[in-house]
Amino acid sequence: MGVHTVERLPMPLFDSKIAACFLTFNELKFDRSYFELATIAQPPVITNSVNKRRAEFFYGRLAAKLIMSDIGVNHGDVLIGSSGEPLWPLGYIGSITHTTGLAAAVLGPKMEALRGIGIDIERVAMRCDFEALHELVINEEEWECLQGSPAKFTDAVLSTIAFSAKESIYKAAFFSVGRFFDFSAARVIEPPDDTGRLTLVIAEDLGGIFQRGRRCMVEFRLLRPDVVCTSFILQP
Repeated sequence: MGVHTVERLPMPLFDSKIAACFLTFNELKFDRSYFELATIAQPPVITNSVNKRRAEFFYGRLAAKLIMSDIGVNHGDVLIGSSGEPLWPLGYIGSITHTTGLAAAVLGPKMEALRGIGIDIERVAMRCDFEALHELVINEEEWECLQGSPAKFTDAVLSTIAFSAKESIYKAAFFSVGRFFDFSAARVIEPPDDTGRLTLVIAEDLGGIFQRGRRCMVEFRLLRPDVVCTSFILQP
């Protein structure tokens, strides 16, 4: 399609029951003409943003477009909802994530055994971001829990895993909750283990099936030493 800076790689956190697409790209080679070449709509909020933001949005939507092509869903664009959420085809649920040079999307049929999907990719926090995470995202009790991880991660990686896990839960929960909620609404109670999992608990009643005390097991991987990927699948 003329979008020559993209490479499609295996998505490490999902099996064949959920369609997934993970892309790497060079944002410095991105050109806004790619939207037209790939027949992906460019919303005004993206048209007026910086090139980095345009590139990340484009490749996130391209990942979603490739997934829908894979499974034979003729839906057109994945538009933006009133709260910024992606609008998926009727009967499907999914999630999109992107960061510098990386984008991914997942999609599955909405059914009793699959109520929501969340995926998040984050660059490992630099020192300035690390301090902000501890001020806004991770409380002292959670940090003490995270430091009990049997996996030998750096403090920056542990903090990024916790932040990314909360992002994945938020994305999966939106279909049920339908509103924003703070990072304090999900709390780490079991640290990242050697199998690539950590557990959080919902700390307040959010609505739907997200009641206080609900446990959420999040999967994670280090895609690279400086890149964390997390996912959360919401089941009954």
